[in-house]
Amino acid sequence: MLVPLCFFFVIKILKIKIKIQQRLFLAAITCFLVMLLAGCAQQAKGGLTGGPRDTTPPQIDTTKSTPNYSTFFDQRKIELVFDEFITARSLLTKTIISPPLVYIPKLEAKGKKLTIELGEEEILKENATYIFNFGDAIVDYHESNALKNYRFVFSTGSIIDSLSLNGKVYNAFDQKPVSDVYVMLYDDIRDSVVYQDKPFYFALTDKEGKFAFENLRSDTFKVFALKDANLNYIYDQPAELIGFIDSFIYLPDTNLQELSIEMFQDGSTLRFLKKDSDQNGQIKLLFNESLKEKIPVRLEDSTGIYFSEISKDTLIIWYGPDFDTTSLYIDEDTLRINPSISTAFLEDTLKIVSQGRGNNQILSPVDSAIIAFDFPLERVNSGKIIIADTNNMAISSDWEVVYKTVRGKGAWSAGQIWNVLVFPGAIEDIYNRTHDTLRFTIEVNEREKYGDISLTLTGLAPDQSYVVSLISKNEVVNKSLVTDVDSTMIMYRILDPGDYQLEILEDRNKNGNWDGGSYRSKQFSEIRQSVSLEKLRENWELKAKIDWNELLIKGRSEEK
Repeated sequence: MLVPLCFFFVIKILKIKIKIQQRLFLAAITCFLVMLLAGCAQQAKGGLTGGPRDTTPPQIDTTKSTPNYSTFFDQRKIELVFDEFITARSLLTKTIISPPLVYIPKLEAKGKKLTIELGEEEILKENATYIFNFGDAIVDYHESNALKNYRFVFSTGSIIDSLSLNGKVYNAFDQKPVSDVYVMLYDDIRDSVVYQDKPFYFALTDKEGKFAFENLRSDTFKVFALKDANLNYIYDQPAELIGFIDSFIYLPDTNLQELSIEMFQDGSTLRFLKKDSDQNGQIKLLFNESLKEKIPVRLEDSTGIYFSEISKDTLIIWYGPDFDTTSLYIDEDTLRINPSISTAFLEDTLKIVSQGRGNNQILSPVDSAIIAFDFPLERVNSGKIIIADTNNMAISSDWEVVYKTVRGKGAWSAGQIWNVLVFPGAIEDIYNRTHDTLRFTIEVNEREKYGDISLTLTGLAPDQSYVVSLISKNEVVNKSLVTDVDSTMIMYRILDPGDYQLEILEDRNKNGNWDGGSYRSKQFSEIRQSVSLEKLRENWELKAKIDWNELLIKGRSEEK
């Protein structure tokens, strides 16, 4: 009985062991399969995203494409086949065709092919080399790698023209390069051609204002630069910037260097828009752009006092209580006005903007103390302005009205603080309003805290006028008129230490302002040149010597 019982237990134990081994075996198989599948997935994933990114742009398949640089070209359809699928970004706007076509061609990118179809009515010029420059419009389908500046060239004659021309375009006002400008060559050399016809060749300037022509023929050309507002290749809007070369160019010319073209606005685009308000002593006249100088106005049957000032695109006319004009004239516009000043406005107290330099004005030995208001002033009574030191010892002072400010100088000395007391009634505006009592202090610096600049200017034309401006922090510190001399010396005294620039204007029409050029009258813009001076230090005289002729030569060389 014992033997069978033992045999039974042995069999049971063996079965349990076998089941455990089976389970371990199944677990091992399952783990192996999971690891195998994971490895396959990783390999599949690596096959999709691994490896270096494709950076190669699409390439032309020359065996399947319309031949480039063909002569006697007379086809209406051009097919460019690539080695991979392509797409196009702004194809029509980025493609530059020179000479320009009369009719817009059909351009289509599909699959691996770019197709250009010329209109049936398009008549190509005889013996002309045509260039299709696609810029960066052609890209591959998956990675958008651009085929930059691909050019398709053909000739309707027996040869492909091979001459080139390049240069730079800059703005005559600020001397900065102008981008996205058409530089245009005309084989028709009439003065009116830019108003009437499209150019024979054209190129587009880059962000540095540079342009380049290739595949030009040997010929005589008239050269223009145009900021074409309506993209019709014709100068037909006064707002368009224009530039020109004052002589014909001939290709080939072994002495021809890079062209330098200045651009300007030929004629004003300024126009009056509307009268903004008639209230409390002011009339606001709104224009379509910022004003550079005051616009002349005429008044009908005017009595009473009035002033005008510029505030960005607005001309503000201030008038007093006796102003009774009913009509105002700007060029050809007649405006009806209704002068209106409320009783509450006339009874209001005149309030200061500031004392010009704050409640504690720190002055140089030659500065004036300044009290500024929001409205034009009429009179000041110096006897009602008291200046005294900290011991209440008074000194004399003289004050004058300068538009919206009163400015005064006194017998004050450096190194002390002076108290200023302005009694009511000392200052009145054009509405006969006065202020409450005003108090502020003045502190005068020692002379040694300032510097001087001694400028020697040579190389001037005796029959020419010049405007010399000293500029600090974008503000004109001093403006001088120089005329009828070939050299001069200007002394700028008691200046704050810091950085200064000189701007010299060749003022041909002697009006004191910069004037742009005019193609109609064949005049270039007045020349302006700027020079940065060495930093001015305290208690120091900076000597600067500038030769105008050398400055012009340097300026032109830097433009290139």
